[in-house]
Amino acid sequence: MATKAKEDEGKFILERIEVYHSLPALWNDKSKDYSNRIKKNEQYEHLLRKYRERFPDADKNQLIKKFNSLHTNFRKGLKRIKGLIRGVIIVTSSSNDVASSRRKF
Repeated sequence: MATKAKEDEGKFILERIEVYHSLPALWNDKSKDYSNRIKKNEQYEHLLRKYRERFPDADKNQLIKKFNSLHTNFRKGLKRIKGLIRGVIIVTSSSNDVASSRRKF
């Protein structure tokens, strides 16, 4: 049953990301609405309605923190993958990231 819960959580996260992607004022700095606070607040409210399906007591600040966390984790994972492709080992500590090169002989 734990697998079902994880699967549901994964689906919910993907749905939230799709909704977020459909709201360019929140993430696309080339969008004319990106710097429009009114439009951004409208889009955050739309995203918040989706988020409240799972977390009814959520507010805008929690939503922003959650998406910042998702964004940070995605960037760290991408950095790690790119490092593996280049042959660099990425060691992550709790305070910072340290990269060391791996030589191929």
